[in-house]
Amino acid sequence: DLQPPGIQELRLDFTNCGLADRGASVVAKALRASLQQLQLSFAQCDVRPDGASLLAKTLPANVRHLTLDFRDCPLQPTGAAALAEALPRLRSLSDLSLDFGGCGIRDAGAAALASRLPCSLR
Repeated sequence: DLQPPGIQELRLDFTNCGLADRGASVVAKALRASLQQLQLSFAQCDVRPDGASLLAKTLPANVRHLTLDFRDCPLQPTGAAALAEALPRLRSLSDLSLDFGGCGIRDAGAAALASRLPCSLR
């Protein structure tokens, strides 16, 4: 365990690293509940709906600033919907940045996300 117990900020960039669902799940399981600011980039990786779903389940509930970059990952609508399911439980969330360029989330994925945006956003 390499993270300090009270860590509040974390930025990890795995752009074009070949990371897939297994790697995303390892990252997800390592996220600390104390995180207030979290930036994760899986751009141009092979994170699919299963990886997005596990990540969504482990996002710290008290995170305030969240940036997730999934550009060119094969998330499809189901991956976006899995992430959308996590949004309402992030009650402290005030800033949210999501990049789904080239992910194929389509109208259904965008609608799932839009319907779950927390009212805490500024």
